[in-house]
Amino acid sequence: MKKQKTMAFVFLFVAAGMLFLTHITVPVVAQEIKRAMEIERRLIPITGDEGDRAVDLDIRFSVNQAKLTDAARRQLTELGRALNSEKLAGARFEINGHTDASGKAAYNKALSLKRAKSVRDFLVKFHAVKTTRLVVHGYGEERLKNALEPKAVENRRVEIIAKHERRDPPARNEGGKKGWGVIQ
Repeated sequence: MKKQKTMAFVFLFVAAGMLFLTHITVPVVAQEIKRAMEIERRLIPITGDEGDRAVDLDIRFSVNQAKLTDAARRQLTELGRALNSEKLAGARFEINGHTDASGKAAYNKALSLKRAKSVRDFLVKFHAVKTTRLVVHGYGEERLKNALEPKAVENRRVEIIAKHERRDPPARNEGGKKGWGVIQ
């Protein structure tokens, strides 16, 4: 009887330990790759809304590095497909690099710019996205996604913002006719 209780305790202990490890380690190890269709959907304007649209991507870098990881390259391949889609063909994009708050602010700002440039360079080289459509910014630790945990992983990110061309409403010229362009 004592042996059965010991075996049951060991089984429960192992099961609880495995359950604990699964819930703790899986979210850290698994990176979600956003697919091109999802990225495109988040970047295209809503009908009647030609405002800026943004998407955060899980583009991770090694500590103090601007070199793209294999996981980052996979995510950027999806981004390249989305940027080359027909629906996004006319849009320009900002690539905004961000860091966490570890290290000095000036270093983080420079590092975030290097990371944004590495993303731009990948899109240009491997997906033929024109450089005229891409503007890079490095914000360092200025715009933390998780301000309560300044050193959190989610603060180290790249944000893509679509800058859609906006049309001015038709203007009236002095003759009272509606038309596009300059008022005469």
